[in-house]
Amino acid sequence: MEQPNSTKFHFCGHGQSVNEEFLYTMQQIQQLSLQEGYKPILQAAVRILSGETQLNSVESLQEALKPLLENLPQYQLEDLVRMVKILILFLQQSISHNCSVNQLTEDLQQLGWQTEDEKTAFIVRLWKKYYVAMSRSLQLKDFKVSPLRDLDWRFGVTAACSELNQVGNTFLQLKIGLENSDQDVFVEMSMEQFYCFLHEMEKAKKTLDFFGS
Repeated sequence: MEQPNSTKFHFCGHGQSVNEEFLYTMQQIQQLSLQEGYKPILQAAVRILSGETQLNSVESLQEALKPLLENLPQYQLEDLVRMVKILILFLQQSISHNCSVNQLTEDLQQLGWQTEDEKTAFIVRLWKKYYVAMSRSLQLKDFKVSPLRDLDWRFGVTAACSELNQVGNTFLQLKIGLENSDQDVFVEMSMEQFYCFLHEMEKAKKTLDFFGS
C-alpha cells in the first residue's frame, strides 16, 4: 500500500504507510452508527475473511448489504461494498504482520477510533474470536500449488462390477500433468463427485473475482 500519508501503522509493516482512499474509507466506517452500520459491515468482513460465510462475490455481498441502506440513506450500495473490502484489507494486513491486540488498538486509534470506544471494543472482540479462523483462511489462500502443465480426461461407463447397483454408472477419469514433476496424477470420479468438484471450483473462482474486483 502506497503512500501519501506519513503516519506509520503496525499492519503495514516497516517503512510503509497507506493511501488516501484507505484513510477516507476507514474514517467513513468509524463514523457509522454502531448498530445500524458499523457492526453489520464489520461482521460481514470478518465472516468473509474467516470463511464462515459464502459472500464470495460482489453480487452476493450487495444482496446482503442492501437492507442496511434503509438506515444509511447518505450512502450508495457501492460505498458499503468498498467499506467491507477495506476492512478485509486492514484485517488481512494485520494478520500478515502478526499484529497483537495492543498493536491493532494503536492502529485503530491512529485511524480515528477512541481507545475506550465501544466500536474499538467490538472490533477487538471479533479479532480475538475469529483470529485463528482468519489466519487459517489466509494460510490456505497462500498455499503454493504446482502449476498445471497438461490435463486429459475421458468419460466411461461401468460395464461390470461386483455390486449390481454400480453397473451402468458413468465416471470421469482425469490425467493431470504438473510442472516440476515427471509423474502424472490420475484421478477417477463419479459424476456426482465431478459436479461437486465443479461447484467448488466455481465458488473458488467467485472468491478470486471478488477479491480481485
